[in-house]
Amino acid sequence: MMQKKISGGWAIEYDLLDDKKDYTLSEKISLLEQLLDSESNMFSTKVRDWLMKPGMLSILIGFITRVPEGEEPVSPWDSSVSSDEFVISSNRRRDALLAESAAPKDGEDSDSEMEEELQFSVEAKRADKAAEVLVYQTSAFPEEFMDKNFENLVCDIFKIFRLDARGDFDNFDKIFEKVFAPRAAHLCNVLSRHEKMVLHLLNYLHEATVAEVLMALMRLPLPEKLLVNFYNHLNSEKFLPYLGQKLYGTNAESSFEDAGAFFTRLVELCSTFSNADILFTDIARDFAFVNGLMDAIGNKSGRVSKEQQVACIYALKALLVKSGEQLFDASLEAYAPTPLPNMLAGIHDELHEHLKSQITTLCNVVLEEAKVKGPQEPDTVYSSYTVKKRFTLHRMALLDILVELTDNSPAPVLSAILPEVWRVLTEWLFDHKFNNVYHGLFLKLFKIVMKANHAPTLKTILSRYKFLTKLVRHFETHGVTDTGLRGFIILMTNIIRLTSDALPASEYINTFLHSNEIWKNFLVVLREATIAQHVTQFSAPVGGGHISPFALHDAFGSFGGLSKCKPVNPEDVDIDLGSDYANQLGFWDVVAYSATAAGNKRKRNRRRKGKGPNAGADGEADGDDTSAAKPDNNSSNTHSNNNPKNNNNNNNNKGNNNNKSNANNNNNNKNNNSKKTAPGTPPGLRSQQHNGTASTKPTSNNTTTPTDSNSSTPTTPTATTTTTTATATTSTTTPTEPASEAPKVSAADIFAMALQRQSNTTN
Repeated sequence: MMQKKISGGWAIEYDLLDDKKDYTLSEKISLLEQLLDSESNMFSTKVRDWLMKPGMLSILIGFITRVPEGEEPVSPWDSSVSSDEFVISSNRRRDALLAESAAPKDGEDSDSEMEEELQFSVEAKRADKAAEVLVYQTSAFPEEFMDKNFENLVCDIFKIFRLDARGDFDNFDKIFEKVFAPRAAHLCNVLSRHEKMVLHLLNYLHEATVAEVLMALMRLPLPEKLLVNFYNHLNSEKFLPYLGQKLYGTNAESSFEDAGAFFTRLVELCSTFSNADILFTDIARDFAFVNGLMDAIGNKSGRVSKEQQVACIYALKALLVKSGEQLFDASLEAYAPTPLPNMLAGIHDELHEHLKSQITTLCNVVLEEAKVKGPQEPDTVYSSYTVKKRFTLHRMALLDILVELTDNSPAPVLSAILPEVWRVLTEWLFDHKFNNVYHGLFLKLFKIVMKANHAPTLKTILSRYKFLTKLVRHFETHGVTDTGLRGFIILMTNIIRLTSDALPASEYINTFLHSNEIWKNFLVVLREATIAQHVTQFSAPVGGGHISPFALHDAFGSFGGLSKCKPVNPEDVDIDLGSDYANQLGFWDVVAYSATAAGNKRKRNRRRKGKGPNAGADGEADGDDTSAAKPDNNSSNTHSNNNPKNNNNNNNNKGNNNNKSNANNNNNNKNNNSKKTAPGTPPGLRSQQHNGTASTKPTSNNTTTPTDSNSSTPTTPTATTTTTTATATTSTTTPTEPASEAPKVSAADIFAMALQRQSNTTN
């Protein structure tokens, strides 16, 4: 039986390929149908020669695309065509795959054994076989033939995207991968010469195979010049605006979800793919795409569904956040994460600048989210608590956008945020007391507000909505099993405490805290709770940071040795400005504000202004800002500890043995506990040098040097001569250059070292 079928197939193939017979087009199509229905694989050279004849390849492709004869009844570019039409077209294609007998008949059980296997239609089987023949035979065609007929081949295959076509997109995917992708350069040239061929794929993003083909088309390995030309061609065809209509348009009821997902993937791709940023250049020029997203998010048209708003929120977040993200190569080939250039960085600043004017729209959406639901809607019950309204993921994405804009431009954005928004955000913090994802996001926003020291926002949060009082009351009335907010309360109140220490008393935050008795009583509890987080009786790696089982000591990720581990006691923990804990909260290079230092600096400036340039020759004022201090042999020098010239000058002035002086200076350099600094002082906070805001000014014998409020090292009594005093004090109170890693010493060790230095100076 099988031999008979095979023989019949070869007979049909022989009749079809007989050059002596003159068949009409309809007869050739009929014979090709019979050949596709037969057992012949059609991989022979005779079939290949027949396909190379004029018009024969188009006949074979017609079985794949299954396009009806005649013109397309409706143009896909007609504005009246909604996204539903393309979904209906996809459904018709799926129905065309199945034979009519595959559907259960009346009175027949659809779960019967006869219906377990799907019965595909004859047309679907012919299409699959025709695609296999095309893929196989084109790989053996001569290059001259492919170069000559490739453009017609591409145009014929792309007819599968007609609304009235019945072709299976899986076959298109197969042909793209095996036939088109290996000829990427030729394909892009063809697509660039024909209008809107690529835009056809945007109509069917709900088909997973089409979305994958389009994504592969965006990252074809092409020469740089050809790739730039292809992207410019897509811009000229309004590729992104057309995608935007599928996302935020009024006729996008069935396409916005898939269009949003594809846009997010496109942003990810273009941030790392060379020259792909050309696709986004128009976004930063006319902002039509961004304005379309914002209009849909704000629902200004009144015809956008809630789900479509959510898709637009995710799309805007992807564009805004990804364009400003620092990318790294984390592949297995990289020994360590390597920074990569972000191809979308060029539009990041323009996007931020443009979206500043849209803050009110975002705030209104946040307030809309906070509206009380109707009486018919039940509360959401979780295992530990109940909320009136769920905290959705799109609400989180909306707040991500707001935080990103605020972090980039704190002052203008904070000024534009409506005061009612802070009421909503703080209430959500306590209503969703176990939502640590939102807690972390609010903490980031709160740190931005505190670092910016934006007084109007602080007055709204602290005075108008009593946020600090609510934090303290929540901490006092809820145990660790009653809320997940306690740890974040400790972090936020420590940020308040450290910010207050870094600012003068005249700032709003200090005037508010000075008159707040609740804060004064809570301050002791806060310090105890913070120190308790760091204390452990088990050996923990040394090197700063929060104590955890996964704490790393070495820079390259290896664990520290057991010899570097020790228990942590309360007296070992430092949580004030300049400590590792403060640095982790963002207070790098920030020390406590010294009112005496600031006042003496102003006083010295007035004295110099009134008496001339030599008015301060008898010594510098106490508490002077060391960052502006000039070297003086008769006063303490800011960098004397690390500068050999300064050490030599001091040793010469002392008139003592040079070796002994150098030994003392080296000992002082070794014991100097200078704090680490980092670039980028938080805005709004006063940045000062550690351990060096005050310098000595000996007036007479038996005078003691004032204690520096910003230094952890006790100062030394002055000696009998000015020169000796300057040298000794420099060793104890003047900071060195920022060290790469500061040693950890206790208060007792510091005091012992100070006594030793005093003894050396006296001798």
